[in-house]
Amino acid sequence: MAVSTIVVYDIYKAYINKNASSRSMLILQRVMVLVYAIISGVVSVILLKLNVSLGWVYLFMGIVIGSAVFPIAACLTWAKCSAVAACTSAIVTTPLAIMTWLITAAKLNDGVINLDTTGQDYPMLAGNLVALFLSMLLCIILSHIWPQDFDWEELKKAPTTAAAAAAAEEQPHK
Repeated sequence: MAVSTIVVYDIYKAYINKNASSRSMLILQRVMVLVYAIISGVVSVILLKLNVSLGWVYLFMGIVIGSAVFPIAACLTWAKCSAVAACTSAIVTTPLAIMTWLITAAKLNDGVINLDTTGQDYPMLAGNLVALFLSMLLCIILSHIWPQDFDWEELKKAPTTAAAAAAAEEQPHK
């Protein structure tokens, strides 16, 4: 449901059809649930056939998306965090985390890189630590080089579903 809600309200309603009816949005939301379920099922079958464990997938996700954790948190809580710093730190450190993970797996296993060696604790730990902490350091450093004073009052101007619902109630029914 979360994915379908994001697609319907944050993409479809915001950028594709600003005047979408409640009925069309509900239909699209149901279609997106079905599409996401099919995609998730196909990916699950592929991972099962490849003998990839759920633990491996969870730890790998940390390596791939861990670089965005601190920049996102900083954007939400620190007025000086710049967009350049947040985007750059997340994008630059992801490949570095993947490199660290693979190099650690190779070094600890006589150059062998496969599903078993990359799923070991130390390679996964190394990749996750680089993703989390290097992105944090880079985001902080770049934010001090290129600070951006965010005006928190701007958030009050952002459209919300509550505001959209109130505006819809004020319009005369056809």
